[in-house]
Amino acid sequence: MARNLLRHRAVVHLVDGGVIRMNGLSHMRCPQGQDRGFTLVEAVIVLLIIAVLGVVSVPAVMNTLTYQKLSNATEALVNQVEFARVQAAARNRAYQLRVIRSDGVNCGAIHLDEGIGTACTPATFQQDGVTPEPVLDVRHVNFDEDHEAVHIAQLIPDDLQQTALCFKPDGRVLRVDSGTPVASADGYAAGEAVYVLQLYAVAQDTKFGKPTNLYKRVVVPYNGIVKVE
Repeated sequence: MARNLLRHRAVVHLVDGGVIRMNGLSHMRCPQGQDRGFTLVEAVIVLLIIAVLGVVSVPAVMNTLTYQKLSNATEALVNQVEFARVQAAARNRAYQLRVIRSDGVNCGAIHLDEGIGTACTPATFQQDGVTPEPVLDVRHVNFDEDHEAVHIAQLIPDDLQQTALCFKPDGRVLRVDSGTPVASADGYAAGEAVYVLQLYAVAQDTKFGKPTNLYKRVVVPYNGIVKVE
């Protein structure tokens, strides 16, 4: 009788705060939890955080995209220079690079022409009806169409506006008008021609926007690899 009573007590007694002993077996009591979603206040806070992050990040993204336009225009000019250098050596002909500065109406342009010989003289690049082979306009970049947010702001030295660069098959870069290296300018060595590209910001009251303080300088040396500053 006493043994049966002990068995009965073992069935109904709770021991060790949360452990149920039943007939010698132990069972853990699982804690009861409640699933809860976002409250209205929490949802509003999340939306506010997303809005703040958007306000902070959008200008940075826009600045990156705008600066990329300047990088693309710079790359276009560098590609023209490298193409002229490689083609001059490969085809054993002089190549003429004419860079037209922005005049306030147009953003500027780049013309690349193949000559009829190797001499760096105007006659090499003139199609006057007498030359045995017409000048080949191999490449042309119009900034008004291709890079309208960028202007060719300056040529260094200034008198490069009246002439062009001549790339010879032997790797030298000379002036077309004189057949001599480019003269030195303030901050640059003799033989270096410099083209300054300036980024313009979009503005409603002007056709091409307003100038920013963002520049790229493409330096074409007497010989060697073009540099970007």
